[in-house]
Amino acid sequence: MLDNRITYEIDEPELGPGWRELLVAAKKEMEAEDIPDASCEDYDEWYIEVDELANAILWDRDYEDGDIYMDHPPEKTKWLKYMAMIPDDYYTAIADDLTNKEAQVKIKELRTLCNSVIKAS
Repeated sequence: MLDNRITYEIDEPELGPGWRELLVAAKKEMEAEDIPDASCEDYDEWYIEVDELANAILWDRDYEDGDIYMDHPPEKTKWLKYMAMIPDDYYTAIADDLTNKEAQVKIKELRTLCNSVIKAS
């Protein structure tokens, strides 16, 4: 998790603020306010920043609710999903495997996106 990497970065000063700089760049790209300096060593501040970034990017964080539906007897799980209008396989569906060519395209897209955030800072 990113906040663990930031904690490690703070605890090991020789690593520098690499992850913190990336997070600051992402927050600037989002035109966020009150962005901490990358040299900030306040663990709580970075935990909040990581959570805010996750909420902005993964605004649909319902994947975190899986155990609400999965840790009950089947009848209750079925009823809960019905009430929430969640398809039966929503938490258990497996994504299709990408071909090597498709994976390379996605990796290139991610690198381009990451580089654009880094250059914007």
